[in-house]
Amino acid sequence: MSAVFAKQDRWDRVLFYATKANELDPTNTKSKFRMGQAHLRTENIEIAKSLLEEVLKQNPGDALVKQELAKVAAANKSMDEKEKLIYRAMMSKLNEEKNSTKK
Repeated sequence: MSAVFAKQDRWDRVLFYATKANELDPTNTKSKFRMGQAHLRTENIEIAKSLLEEVLKQNPGDALVKQELAKVAAANKSMDEKEKLIYRAMMSKLNEEKNSTKK
């Protein structure tokens, strides 16, 4: 069921059904993979990384898992860049306020 919702980009439903499948069979790597995908798509990057690394330990040669982990790395990099921009903007604003109060 979660595969159908994944094709429809309905990641909330993917997570719901994959979690249910995982509760029924915690050794099911496909459900953990789908949970990892869903968390990644909903920007829960750390949870996604943890789940996908767990799946990779059980299936070290799985190309799809490696592909998703590459997406996790890219998402982490993107988040880091966004944070840097936010902090730069904050510091710039603080410096402007500081300089304007000195005048």
